[in-house]
Amino acid sequence: MNYYLDSEGVARASLPLELNLLKNFLEEDLQGSTGLCQEIQQRLQVLQRQGEGDSEITGNAHHLRLNTERVQIEPLYSKSAPLELETELFREVIASWEALLRSQ
Repeated sequence: MNYYLDSEGVARASLPLELNLLKNFLEEDLQGSTGLCQEIQQRLQVLQRQGEGDSEITGNAHHLRLNTERVQIEPLYSKSAPLELETELFREVIASWEALLRSQ
């Protein structure tokens, strides 16, 4: 997975095709928002401390469902199937995206 700033300084992700929905979530919902990255990380920490439960966020183009084991990304405006990821992998992606944004 590769995260970078394009020639216009916009955050972009280069991910395997099967993770295209994750790429779209990063670029269309998180965009340049470190605040939203932090909110997601905080929600994941709360879920981890509780040991159970769910949390949901609706963004510009996707709906995000979080729990202690899995994260689901569902597109709001396309008929693409939702993407499920392990929570730990998603946490690492969000941390990497936030680090990219803070490097600007």
